[in-house]
Amino acid sequence: MINGLNIIKTIQSNERYDAYEAELKGQRVFAKKAKTTKTKELISGVAKNSDIVNALGSRSTDFSFRAPQILASENGWLISEWIDGKSLDEDVILNPESVANTLTEFFIAFDNEPVKSKDFRQIFTKGGLESRMKERIPENLEVEQKKILEEAKKLFNKLQPELVPALQDADIKPDHIFNDPKNPGGYVLVDSEHLGSQWPRFYDLGNNFAKFWVRQQKTFSVVLLKTFLDRSGLAGDEIFKNLLATLLIRGISLHWETDYDPGARSYNIPRAQAMLKTCIKAHNLDDLLYLSYKR
Repeated sequence: MINGLNIIKTIQSNERYDAYEAELKGQRVFAKKAKTTKTKELISGVAKNSDIVNALGSRSTDFSFRAPQILASENGWLISEWIDGKSLDEDVILNPESVANTLTEFFIAFDNEPVKSKDFRQIFTKGGLESRMKERIPENLEVEQKKILEEAKKLFNKLQPELVPALQDADIKPDHIFNDPKNPGGYVLVDSEHLGSQWPRFYDLGNNFAKFWVRQQKTFSVVLLKTFLDRSGLAGDEIFKNLLATLLIRGISLHWETDYDPGARSYNIPRAQAMLKTCIKAHNLDDLLYLSYKR
């Protein structure tokens, strides 16, 4: 425990972290405690990632953002300022176009940052995906479900040599973006502990597409993808292969990820299967958009 930290209430608890509303020296703060060796390592790197987020967010006067101020980080604990702003998640249903526009601004800011790394996280390599699937795919899947997974893996293997490394996985998603109480018109991006250059380009875009598809809000997935295509100025074929690879990996991994909810597997798997079927049939971005609407 950080000296002087007073826990007010638990916000979230899962197998990786406990998150709290707390006080430190009379100041309201957000506190996070890592539970595993891996999550302790991630927390120890948050300060460096926050510097990257702050640098990117300060480069434009039209769209500014920052990371929360870190107040303490030691022994698996992370203490940061409490953000009182409204999160984008509150507007996904009522104002999806506005949320998609803001997410797109974030995606563009990170996509414009050049990287030198040519390596990828294990799961974005052919051998890494193979071993992860052997370790974690449930054994009691139906024959048809196993067939879809095998087709998805083959398609990923075909795409993998063309993946482009990029600064991604800043965990850009609506519930992690808040209006900045210290800077009207600006935003605060929280929880960028996975940020790194070992992800394929457009990973954050694909992660959101998959997330909302599985939440049965795939209309927002399509709105987000169309908004990014319209506002980024990028051609569809420049986006498609890296995005498709991410969707395949997210769809495959949803067969063992339960979102830390014991009942999630019952709906994650069939919804992930539906998304994978769409990805397998899509030959370009127009196909992906059309088939997403259709399903």
